[in-house]
Amino acid sequence: MKYKLRLSIDDYETLYDHLLGNFGKEAVAIGLCGRCGFEDEKIMTLQKIVIIPYDECDCYEDFISWKTTHMIPLLQEAAQYDYAILKIHSHPGGGRFFSEQDDRSDYDLFDSIIGGWCESEEPHLSAIMLPDGEIYGRVFLSGLESAKLDNVMVIGDDIQLFYHEKVDFIDEYSTRTRQTFGEGTYAKLKRLKVGIVGCSGTGGVSIEQLMRYAIEEIVLVDPDIIEEKNLNRLIGSRNSDDCLGQAKVEFYKRLIMDTNLGSRVRTFQTNICTSIETLQCLSTCDIILGCMDSASGRNILNRLCTFCLIPYFDMGVSIVADGHGGIEKITTAVHYIQPGKSSLFSRKAYNMEQVRAEILALTEPDVYEAQKKEGYVQNAYVER
Repeated sequence: MKYKLRLSIDDYETLYDHLLGNFGKEAVAIGLCGRCGFEDEKIMTLQKIVIIPYDECDCYEDFISWKTTHMIPLLQEAAQYDYAILKIHSHPGGGRFFSEQDDRSDYDLFDSIIGGWCESEEPHLSAIMLPDGEIYGRVFLSGLESAKLDNVMVIGDDIQLFYHEKVDFIDEYSTRTRQTFGEGTYAKLKRLKVGIVGCSGTGGVSIEQLMRYAIEEIVLVDPDIIEEKNLNRLIGSRNSDDCLGQAKVEFYKRLIMDTNLGSRVRTFQTNICTSIETLQCLSTCDIILGCMDSASGRNILNRLCTFCLIPYFDMGVSIVADGHGGIEKITTAVHYIQPGKSSLFSRKAYNMEQVRAEILALTEPDVYEAQKKEGYVQNAYVER
């Protein structure tokens, strides 16, 4: 089982300022985390922080004692909604480990939480912030068993990733990639789980690049099959019987596996507007690339990424004909959406009338056609 923590840059900076701002002494804070997950991955998403004031603690360079009264409202909320509790303190002098005192403190605290306040068997977290801002942690399970927190992601203008285990990846096929991006960046690329929704056009180009960067896992989502009209924008596709009629996601899975650079692949030949399982799997991705045109798909993907704290890149290309057999203009757009900041909707990438029309056409096509004739809905997006 993998366990991960995600938090926004705003919450990270709040924690950083408090935990490392106590003049070389330890400090502590408590957080409330939502949960999402799929199969062997559980994700905790930081939703709320309670700072424990310095003057209410006995603070030393390598020890802190604090009252738990500030935790009561969070514990009540965690018990009611099955949230996770995060305890995070600092090691201002360094030390990428939990000390014996940390162990005693954590076992006392989480024995009370797991054995008393929260009846769920879902994990809770304990973490340490180091002097350079790295967050290192573990989770506590029922029975007070502990397991490593595999990684922590901080989402802002830059995306920071802190891994429990430091690993270097040196392989011959990555030489040029490592020379271009650096060893550290490649090591992070190598451990990413990336979801790509929409496999034509920009989606196909993204798949090709991520495959050659040897991303750890790629999740492909697209409901469609390959047709002759797609051959101009599906990298590697062929006008042959073994290609035409094949699901786009399965075609790219085979391409990735045949290239054999180490990436694992998960595929969903589904529409994200109608498949809960697909959304659950996407919720465990470190980054999501949206490569589709539909307003309804972009809307639900933006909502998922906001709810589950996932960095979301939306990409698209628009070609405008001049009406005389030529092209007036070609425009491209790449939106980076940070959870809790502006959205595709607020940036006017689509409107809710488009979303309503597309969902109606998908779920109740007869009603959609009737309302379209009467002028109650816009034309829904259809693939061309």
